[in-house]
Amino acid sequence: MPFPKGVYNKEEVKEKWKQSDFTKHVENLWETLQSPGVEKDGIPPLDSPHFVQANEAAFENEEAMIVVSIKEHAKAYRVDDVMLHEIVNDTIADVPIAITFCPLCNSAIVYKRVYKGKTIRLGVSGMLRHNDLIMWDDETYSWWQQFTGEAIMGEATGSALDVIPSQLKSFSFVQKQFPNSYVLQKTEQDPIPPSHQTGDFKKRGPKMVNTEKVFATIVHNQPIAISFHKAKQEKIVEVETEKEGLVIMFNDQMKEMGIEPVGMRGQASIFKRQVDKFNLHFMINEEGEIVDLETKSFWNRDGFCIKGYLQGKKLEALPCYPHFQEPWLQFHPDGILFKV
Repeated sequence: MPFPKGVYNKEEVKEKWKQSDFTKHVENLWETLQSPGVEKDGIPPLDSPHFVQANEAAFENEEAMIVVSIKEHAKAYRVDDVMLHEIVNDTIADVPIAITFCPLCNSAIVYKRVYKGKTIRLGVSGMLRHNDLIMWDDETYSWWQQFTGEAIMGEATGSALDVIPSQLKSFSFVQKQFPNSYVLQKTEQDPIPPSHQTGDFKKRGPKMVNTEKVFATIVHNQPIAISFHKAKQEKIVEVETEKEGLVIMFNDQMKEMGIEPVGMRGQASIFKRQVDKFNLHFMINEEGEIVDLETKSFWNRDGFCIKGYLQGKKLEALPCYPHFQEPWLQFHPDGILFKV
């Protein structure tokens, strides 16, 4: 762990956050708090993001993008660009959102930035917990855990930000499936991130934390995760939860993102297996094609049926987060982990 827990001066922290209500906080805040020496918004959030249309953007096809679609309006954010700021405060279809990414946890999560009906700006507190970014808001000066969206200190303690569904897809997918979308574009007007967030961070990062990765989601309030190695080895993984049959489809046509080490290439998508009256099961045939056993229809790794009886149908996607395993277990000790 790069930053030990509990090594800081509590009174100095309170002095820097005079507008925060430290009488309200989660039970183990001070014992789990980490101070990496970054000031409030020392990693500056992107508050005025610039976009270009997907067909005008110049990215490699295999770049990992956080994709958000609301009311037929879609935007995509390259993960490595979000990493420079860790938070992008934006709006889609009049919905205020925050695209967040903690590189030390590999957690790319989108939240609705509204508290008690009021739009808030989220910033980078400079503090961590279980290596995860702690955000703050400009209305109550409360601290919010990026991994869970829960307020952990201040007036808002006990509240949680609403998660906005998002997908982690390649740039080529964005161009094909969302041709009218807009893609985040870096500009010279963007706030300059600190040197430790740029340069050789992608090389230093994997030495700072355990980068063992899982593909995680939550089904009926039950956190579940599939190890990266299991997904990569089996390509198609089926799991049964108490109420839902799921299938995880691995896609190796996506580059490493954030501080994922070389060799951790590939992401995954998680889908419900129920389509119409069918509870589908899948296999990969000798030609490498995905086929369901019930109707012998052919599917791609994005959950679309491309040929056969169910052609034109689409599997219902669940959010799939490629978290590092260690923080996932810290924040979800009751989670179910499927490993090789």
